[in-house]
Amino acid sequence: MAYNFEFIGGVNNSYTIVTSSDVVYEIKFKPSTYLVEYENLDDNSIFEFVIEVIYRPENVALTLDKLLAPTINEIFKDFYNLNNDYVTIYICDSSDGKQFVRKRKFDYWFSEFNDYTFVKFDDIILDANKNSFPISFILKRNNPNFVKIFKAFTAVITDNNQDK
Repeated sequence: MAYNFEFIGGVNNSYTIVTSSDVVYEIKFKPSTYLVEYENLDDNSIFEFVIEVIYRPENVALTLDKLLAPTINEIFKDFYNLNNDYVTIYICDSSDGKQFVRKRKFDYWFSEFNDYTFVKFDDIILDANKNSFPISFILKRNNPNFVKIFKAFTAVITDNNQDK
């Protein structure tokens, strides 16, 4: 079971979900250039994945919602059905210091619902203050640029974390 979702489109390839608690999520696949300079990859196939709460009723807490993960899984499948060459980058939000909680939740969702269609590479990036941010790259197992993407991913991490 999953929630119904709607593809809104636009520059961020947005989807919306309304939960049974009337919480509204926007799931975005924002165009990104993270890998373009490394392995000569097509910047029209690289996206940053964002989960954003755009409306939450005042009396509703954001608690575990068992239908959210399968819905996001269905959205991933829907988006990747547009193009097998897509690559998604997920950087866990750290604004509240809960980036590793988000990573554990996302890792669980990925392992629970992945039917081996997708592959995920994980690492940590550091900012100038040596704060850690979990990062994942997700692509279809049959992506024709699989090796190039893996090389670009490791180059991004190495370049970003060098001298920090």
